[in-house]
Amino acid sequence: MNLRKLQIPRVLVALCVAMLLSLTLLASGCENEELKETEIQEINKILATGTGFEDDPFVRAETLRVLELLADARLDKYARDLVEDPSPMVRVAALRALLATKNKEAERLVLADYNKASEPARFAMIEAAMEYGPESLRQELFERALNSKDLRMRSIAFEEGTIAEVNRAVRDSDQQKLKVELKPKLSKLVDSEDFYIAAASLRKLNELGYSERAEPLLAKFRSEETPVSERARLARILRVAGIEAAKADFVAIAETVLEESGEEKKEADKKLELPIKRVDERLVRAAVLGAVALGEERFIEAAQGYLRNASQEESIEVLEALARNVSENATVSIKIAMQDARPPVRHQAIDLYGKRADAEAKALINALRQEDPMARRKIANILVARFPKDWSQDLRIQLKAEERKDIVLALLRDVIDREKDRAILEPLTEQLSELTKDPKPQRSSAAAYLLLLSNPNNEVYRKSLEETSNVQTRYVFLEHMLRTNPKEGVPIFRRYFYDDLYAMRLISAAGLWRAFRGKEGGAVAASKKAEEGEAPEEKKEEDGEG
Repeated sequence: MNLRKLQIPRVLVALCVAMLLSLTLLASGCENEELKETEIQEINKILATGTGFEDDPFVRAETLRVLELLADARLDKYARDLVEDPSPMVRVAALRALLATKNKEAERLVLADYNKASEPARFAMIEAAMEYGPESLRQELFERALNSKDLRMRSIAFEEGTIAEVNRAVRDSDQQKLKVELKPKLSKLVDSEDFYIAAASLRKLNELGYSERAEPLLAKFRSEETPVSERARLARILRVAGIEAAKADFVAIAETVLEESGEEKKEADKKLELPIKRVDERLVRAAVLGAVALGEERFIEAAQGYLRNASQEESIEVLEALARNVSENATVSIKIAMQDARPPVRHQAIDLYGKRADAEAKALINALRQEDPMARRKIANILVARFPKDWSQDLRIQLKAEERKDIVLALLRDVIDREKDRAILEPLTEQLSELTKDPKPQRSSAAAYLLLLSNPNNEVYRKSLEETSNVQTRYVFLEHMLRTNPKEGVPIFRRYFYDDLYAMRLISAAGLWRAFRGKEGGAVAASKKAEEGEAPEEKKEEDGEG
C-alpha cells in the first residue's frame, strides 16, 4: 500500500467531523458533472483540517503526501504553512508538495531547511530534489551532500553529480571534455580524504581505461613505512575500485589467516617483503575482503566471520565484498542478511542479492515474509523483473492454503505496483474471482481490489469492494482511482466525501479535486477563494498530471 508517511491505525479514527450538509444537497450533487461551490468549500476544510491537526504529525504528513500527488499549485498554501513544522517528517512532506508544483519559493525553502535538518531529513530532501527539483537545486544539494557524514548521502551526491557528468560525456562521445576536464578532475579526487569519493573516482577511471592512476596507491599500500591505518584505507579503496593489480597483494596478506587456522601453510611473498607473522588485524581484514571481492574463494569463510558482532557499517562493507564474488558460498550470508534486524543492512542485502546471477526466486519469496514495507517492495520489484512466473506459481499455491490466504492477499495489496505489476496478477485471476465471494469481507475486498487493477471498469468487482472492503483496502482503492481514473471514481469519491473517518474524506476530496480541476467551475471557484485570501494561491499556468 503506497502510504509512505501514513500510519493507518492512527489516522483512521474520527479525527474531526466537518460541517454536515443535508442529505438532499448530497443526493442532488451526486450526478452533476461539475464541482459545486459547497464541495470546494468542503475540500478546503478537509485540507485545512489535515494540515492544521496539531496533535498528530502523521495526519499532517499524509495530507501533504496527497497534496504532492495532486501537484496543483492552487493548493500550495496548505503546504507552505507547514515548511517550519516541528516534525521533520512533516517539513519534508511540505517541501515535496511544493517542489511537485514547481512553486517559485520551493528551492529557497529547501536550501534554508537543509542546513538545520538532520541527516535522514537531508537525505529525504535530496530524494525530493532528484524527483521534482530544478537542476540548480539538485546540483547545490549534491555539493552540500559531498561533505555529509553519511556515506549514503555522499555516494548519491557523487554518483548523481560528478559521475553522472562523466557518464554523459561518455554517452555523447565527448572525448575532449573527458580528457581535458573530467579525467583530471577524477584523478585529483582519487587523493580525497573522503574514502567513498576517492574509491568511486578511481573505479570510474579504471572503467574508462585509466588504470595507471592506481599505481601510486598500490606503491603506498605495499610500503611497510606506510602506517597500518592508511594501508587498510588504501586496501579498501583498491577493493571498491576493482583494481586487479592489487589481488596478489591482498592474497599474500590474507593467507596469514589460513596459516593461523592451520588450514594451509603460508610461504613468504618475496616481492612484497611483508612480515608473514603478526600482521596487524586491520590490514588482514582489509586484505581478506579485497581478495574475496576480486574473486578469491579461499577466504570467503574468513570474510563471513567478520559479520559476527559487526556494526551496521561493518556488516554492509562485508556484504558488498561478498557480493562481488561469484561463488555460491558467498551468497549464503547475503541471503541471511535480507532478514537482518537492521533496516539499512537488510535493504542493502536485498539490493545486492537481486543483482546476483545466482539469485533464486525461492530465497526472495521467503524474505517477503517480514513486516518491513520497504524491504517487501524491493523484493517485489526484483521478483517482477526477474522471476514473475516463479512468483505467480508460488502465489497460486499459497492461495490454496486456508491459513495463508489472508497473508498473501494483504501482501499483494501492499506491494503490487498499480502500473507495473499487473502481469503477476493475471495467472491468479480465477482464484481471486472466487475469493471475491468469500464470506470474510477482508478477503473478498482485497481480491476485488487486485482484480480491479487489471480491469478497473468491472462493476461486479467495484461493487464488491465498495460493500465489503475494510478501511485499509478501501483507502488503497480510492487512491488507485485518484491516480488512474478519477472521473470514473466520482460516485465512490462522493460516497466517502462525508465519511466519519478523516482519511476517507481526504482521499475522496483529492479524487473529486482531480476529477474536476480542469472544469471551469472548479478553477473559477478556487481562484475566487484565492483572491479573497481564503484558499491557496492562484497558479500561474496549467498543471500537468502530478
